[in-house]
Amino acid sequence: MNQRLWCRGLIWLSILGPGFFLLYGSVNHFTATRQGVISLYWEFERVIPLVPWHFIPYLLLDFMFVASLFMCRSKDELDRHAKRLAVAIVAGVLCFLLWPLQFAFERPNMEGWVGELHKAFIEFDLPYNQAPSLHVIITYLTGMIFVRRLPKIRCWIMAWCALIIVSVLTTYQHHLIDIVTALPIIAFCLALYPDNPQRYQTAGRNGYHWVGYFYLGLTLAFLLLAAWMGYAGVLLAWPILACIIMAKAYLMRQPELLHKRVNGTQVYYVRWLLFPITLVQQCYKFSYHHKVDVLNEVLPNVWVARRLSSTTLVQYADQYNINTVIDVAPEFNAPKTPLHYYTLNWLDLSPVDVDALREAAALVAEGLRKGGVLIECKLGLQRSVLVALAYSVVTGTDKGAAPSKKVQQAYAQIKSKRFNAVLRKAQCAALESLCSS
Repeated sequence: MNQRLWCRGLIWLSILGPGFFLLYGSVNHFTATRQGVISLYWEFERVIPLVPWHFIPYLLLDFMFVASLFMCRSKDELDRHAKRLAVAIVAGVLCFLLWPLQFAFERPNMEGWVGELHKAFIEFDLPYNQAPSLHVIITYLTGMIFVRRLPKIRCWIMAWCALIIVSVLTTYQHHLIDIVTALPIIAFCLALYPDNPQRYQTAGRNGYHWVGYFYLGLTLAFLLLAAWMGYAGVLLAWPILACIIMAKAYLMRQPELLHKRVNGTQVYYVRWLLFPITLVQQCYKFSYHHKVDVLNEVLPNVWVARRLSSTTLVQYADQYNINTVIDVAPEFNAPKTPLHYYTLNWLDLSPVDVDALREAAALVAEGLRKGGVLIECKLGLQRSVLVALAYSVVTGTDKGAAPSKKVQQAYAQIKSKRFNAVLRKAQCAALESLCSS
């Protein structure tokens, strides 16, 4: 690690260290003054034994926390890791405030020097900050760095991390529910700051849309509602996490946060996190079915369709000799298909830049050399139409026409085949720039 990274690591440590103790300690002591704090546990947890020496690995997580900030080999890796830790701390503290829990069993006294250490520790760590277990979350996030940097002893590192997670139970710091609720926060941190985001990044970043503010507003509304509902508000935790991911994807122009790979599959935990959003979109799509044709041939051998199931896609492919699918809906997992498949991660309603349009036109041209091309998005009204328009204006025969005229002619041709196709002002401008380039 070079000197600049060491300095950057120290800066992050000066933020995360005091920030953790300030937030965690303040909320813990505040919760101690609240009335009606409940406990959640399974009765069988009473047989979990107290293992005094497990308190040592439990405390040594602090060393891993600090060391992980100085084991990163690049600025991007360090910043990504530190931001994950920051998100984990803030998310955990919010949960402690909204849904406080109390450890149910009496913490027994430990003997010897371990007992003295334990006694000093519990004076700070009151038994209230329970679910999700920040100890488990930080163990996973820091363990990833250790495994990546020390691959030859990865098995020993994983065993050590497993021991730390077990120690939260055997030192009477947490209940099992605290470990379970840590899992979605881990997934959320990984989703919000993905490793190697370039493998998902296949769209332009030119501008943003009001949709991002809509998701941000939903997040704040759900948080306020969750605070008002008390413990029942935990039901809103899932849509809150989903809305935060979507808000960041739109506001920061990061379609890679939907984690759709080149082969069209989404990372499993992101697919799970975004389920509340995709469920609503599926319901909207279903309610709109009767207004939209399944597919239309908008250009010779180029078909535009709403999102199809695997079975329906294969049926239409056989019927119309379609050999290539271009998927422009990163919010959905791709259908299983034996056809040539390409994905374009274009966020719905969001502007697309000229380079992305040029790439889309090239994909259509490449697909036509193999047979028919089907372009699909959620409803087949906007993003898929934009891909077809990009190909049409690039390959149009009227080379001397003004860009605006070429775009309008191409749009009129496609709209005559798919009458409810939509072309927005920003998209029209991007197409005109494509014609001029």
